[in-house]
Amino acid sequence: MRRIKAHIHRANKRRTRNSDAEKIDDIQQHLNQQRLNFIREREIYNPLFSTRNHVRVPDLSMKYKNKLIVIELDGGIHSSLETPTNKTLRRNADYNRAGIIYILINEEQAEKEQLELHNLTCYRVREVLCKLESAEIE
Repeated sequence: MRRIKAHIHRANKRRTRNSDAEKIDDIQQHLNQQRLNFIREREIYNPLFSTRNHVRVPDLSMKYKNKLIVIELDGGIHSSLETPTNKTLRRNADYNRAGIIYILINEEQAEKEQLELHNLTCYRVREVLCKLESAEIE
């Protein structure tokens, strides 16, 4: 077991991109085609974050009418929507505390529903933007 962990540690150390980088590239490309300009892995500092350095690095982020919207692609490491890991719950709680709008895209759920990740993401983003627009009217 110790050898396996050492191998994983070395592989992670040499890695230059996240394992889901190609999926995020595809999602970002489709969002850009719809003129939704999300930025990849931009550091966000907020003193309300529970991390040691008060920084989070979401997969994608965008400013929209003075609101920050982030997209997190949740794969197997984050568990499922029904039973998220403690790390995932802390991340979501940080976004809630900081007043950041976050959109979770769960790979497992998209696969189960036979949806393309980029289509699901574009739909969810448009849904959030529509809600923000209607909130301004009130």
